[in-house]
Amino acid sequence: MKKVITINIVQECSGNNNVNWGSFLWYITDFVTITDFDEKSCRVIITSDKHSKFLSKMIREYHQDIEEHNYYVARGNDLWEDHKKGAESNYKILKRLIDNELD
Repeated sequence: MKKVITINIVQECSGNNNVNWGSFLWYITDFVTITDFDEKSCRVIITSDKHSKFLSKMIREYHQDIEEHNYYVARGNDLWEDHKKGAESNYKILKRLIDNELD
């Protein structure tokens, strides 16, 4: 099933009103396939109810400072292509994030 995640949902669930959207998208590619994104939302593929609950948990556990650092480090080199968990299923999305520098 497809689901839309918005920056407002992430802010509410994580308790952070200043979510860096690019670093959040970078973070969730480890847990879900993103089919598209813009500046305020993304569309993801959820494979089961269990997957949906897991993703919700990971959104609640999102740590801005850590993931923002990871995102900026990745933008500075190409190592993510071989080491990022979600690189295979989300390569085009990750490449767009790197190239567009979405903050």
